[in-house]
Amino acid sequence: MDPIKLMNSSNQFYNEPPQLEALSFYPWQILLILIYSLTAFISLGSNALTILILLRSEQVSTELWKFLLNLSISDITMALFCIPFTYTNYMLGRWIFPRFLCPIIPFFQVTAVSVSIWTLTIIGIDRFFAIIYPFRSMLWLKRHKVITIYGIWLFGALIASPQLFYSRIESFNYRGQQYDDCREQFSYNVGLLYTIFLFLFTFFLPIIALIFVYSRICLHLINNTTVPGNPDQNRDKYCVNKKIKVIKMLVTIVVLFAMCWFPIHLFQLLVWFYPSIQKQKTTFSYYVYVGSYFLCHWLAMAHSFVNPFVYCFMSGNFRQSLGKTLSHCWPRLFNMNNQNYTTSTTLEPNPQINNNNNNDNHQQQQRFHL
Repeated sequence: MDPIKLMNSSNQFYNEPPQLEALSFYPWQILLILIYSLTAFISLGSNALTILILLRSEQVSTELWKFLLNLSISDITMALFCIPFTYTNYMLGRWIFPRFLCPIIPFFQVTAVSVSIWTLTIIGIDRFFAIIYPFRSMLWLKRHKVITIYGIWLFGALIASPQLFYSRIESFNYRGQQYDDCREQFSYNVGLLYTIFLFLFTFFLPIIALIFVYSRICLHLINNTTVPGNPDQNRDKYCVNKKIKVIKMLVTIVVLFAMCWFPIHLFQLLVWFYPSIQKQKTTFSYYVYVGSYFLCHWLAMAHSFVNPFVYCFMSGNFRQSLGKTLSHCWPRLFNMNNQNYTTSTTLEPNPQINNNNNNDNHQQQQRFHL
């Protein structure tokens, strides 16, 4: 099926598969359904809430809201197309959906994954220029932000386009009954090249870009320790703490991205470079193999609900807008005061600190908004 899916177990592990389902033990199937259903529910809920806040709030950063909106849309697409179809098809060992969906579903899966990952990358590049070269980047971003988002979706569709031509329904017999499976009709060499291509363009290049831009931002924050204006110990300490929070957030972004996406890419590369590992000779090794796949795949899918928490819910302004929205919808349950939400990953002036700076100082601090 899609590049984030292990080849179907029905004809890949054995010459005569001992079982059709990847997990014949029904309690394990139920557990898997619960885990993936909960993952999809959290992803859909958190990203839908993020979109609602971004569209309703005037306090969320206007610099990033279009990219964050695009990120949430792509993550919702992942939750709808990647989570239910992939694990269902592999767990049952057959394609149970309408045949015409076979090339369409993998296409949307790869597109959604590519758009999500490259939106994260563009956000990092955007923050790099906004912080390192603030005046140079402002005009360009205002003019080209929407075009950039369209370009991300077009690029994702191009990466996924082979799925429209190579994903086909293939029938097979199992113990006297005929079943359908949605498979990529690649030759070995083409499949290997496509797997390497996906690894390069949906993991290796994005993470290299993120490491580079966020490392430069961290070095910039560390080296620029002084705050313009008259010396003020409380204000300087406040700004240093803000920088530390920003650096921690940047490190968190890169680490979570690597933790979620590297295992599935490594698994796929091992499957293609060493096809013999698919032929498990014992029941124990088979379940280790299957469990490893589901763990790797779940980590990748979990990244779809990690993004809203990292980029949005860690923002003080976003949490403040969230509190207002919830208090408006359920005033009795959420009677919140906006002053309760002062922790932010934005380097902005603290209203409790004596303001010895002019408006230029305030603008310079606002450029550290992530």
